[in-house]
Amino acid sequence: LELGTLVAETLAEVVLACTTEGEQAAAAAAPRAVRRARDYLHETFDRKVTLDALAAHAGLDKYHLVRAFRRAVGLPPYEYLTHIRIARASSLLTRGVTACEVAQIVGLYDESQLSRHFRRIVGTTPGRYADATRSRQHHPRRPSDAHASSSA
Repeated sequence: LELGTLVAETLAEVVLACTTEGEQAAAAAAPRAVRRARDYLHETFDRKVTLDALAAHAGLDKYHLVRAFRRAVGLPPYEYLTHIRIARASSLLTRGVTACEVAQIVGLYDESQLSRHFRRIVGTTPGRYADATRSRQHHPRRPSDAHASSSA
């Protein structure tokens, strides 16, 4: 998906330099196509998604879809998909699922790919995130802390 997106963005720039008719037609269909593409990414985050399949589902050619998606969402489709996967991974790690299992569940290749994206997006490793979440869940405020804060 990432490579296909980069190729599509590059070719779209070339096509745009040559004509504006296609761009005007695509602009009219873009909001609906972007909405359909976002929905598709949320539904299929755990599977391999190709740019061709995404464009076919959205009903817009891939070159225009990538440009419209980036304009509307602020990210290209592959990066948006990665954010969906990492959000889902965070939720699973909070529930105690291991990082190795999480990677497979959210559609990433392996734990190292999960760690790389997780660190880039969340700012920490999946293991540290899970440990911090578990320590917050297992160390609720002591009764004396609650009493002291309510009387202050």
